Amino acid sequence: MVKSYKNLPKDGSARVMQVATGIETSDATATPQTSPLTYTTSTTTITIPADCAELNLKPSTALKVSEDSTMTTYFVIDADSWHTIPVGRTDYLYIAGETAGGTLNFYFHEVAEAVT
Repeated sequence: MVKSYKNLPKDGSARVMQVATGIETSDATATPQTSPLTYTTSTTTITIPADCAELNLKPSTALKVSEDSTMTTYFVIDADSWHTIPVGRTDYLYIAGETAGGTLNFYFHEVAEAVT
């Protein structure tokens, strides 16, 4: 999916400002996954909404995050800490509890209406 952001806000000199215009607390799956999201040690797919540029995450337990659905490469977000991931050119992220399941609080920063 190619993302093309339209209607980005402009400053007084008509220059495009790259700022968040809102938040979204659900992903873009057919049946949206909403925050807070219960996860296990099995892989869960997060589908990035087309108009979002950042994903903010706060897991209750250590959480593995990857761009690879096989989770062969990943990084770990510590329990009870916020982490921001740029997702403007990303369609999917994959998560799994490192050693235990838990609850994920998350929200996306919307930047504008995107056309795909």
